Amino acid sequence: MSKIIEVKVEELNALPATKIVESENVQAKFVQMYNAIWGTDKGEQMYHKEVFNFQKLLRDNPDLADSTKMSLYGCFLDIAVNGLTLDQTGHPLCYILSRSSKTGHKNAQGYDIYEKRAYVSVTGYGELTMRMRAGQIKYADNPVVVYEGDHFKASLVNGIKNIEYEAQCPRTSTKVIAAFIRIVRNDNSVDYQWLMEGDIERLKHYSEKANSKWNDQTKRRELGKANALYT
Repeated sequence: MSKIIEVKVEELNALPATKIVESENVQAKFVQMYNAIWGTDKGEQMYHKEVFNFQKLLRDNPDLADSTKMSLYGCFLDIAVNGLTLDQTGHPLCYILSRSSKTGHKNAQGYDIYEKRAYVSVTGYGELTMRMRAGQIKYADNPVVVYEGDHFKASLVNGIKNIEYEAQCPRTSTKVIAAFIRIVRNDNSVDYQWLMEGDIERLKHYSEKANSKWNDQTKRRELGKANALYT
């Protein structure tokens, strides 16, 4: 039976954000979870690799370090659980982002108190990696961004999705109106997934809302900046 490893909030809060992952208990927890979930003995190797990636992310994005220590710890364990990597070179599989979240408490004026919490956002490449590993799909082409002026038509005929696409050359606009991806299933059948302009704007607005902050001067919450994924 595996030994139960406890990581206490007080232990995390006593450490700088970048040092959380260097805690002996955090290391033991990561390695234990990785090996148990993926049936391997490479947890130690993956731990050291992801410590480097985690600390680099926080150094490159100081704003993330203001997130609660427990949420940052949770993000690190999510990497072990999902079998992904925080390596940002090439096509990143995931990011660590932050957003304001209610604490469940109120201040003296009766307003909700918020705190910044970090979370893992899996990219399209990360989703594909997990689905391919699970045997759900065979492979997928790189996503295609559709700009204003391109010929683009998405259709569903007799339950079969299809895309007609032709890029305009030379390009006359930088406005993004859609995006799509071609997926090949294990039986070699083809599927398409797409986002239209309204879908992209909806996700952007959701990101702005998730990153909203309380303004003490105006006494109200104001929309934050959308994450780079949607801009």
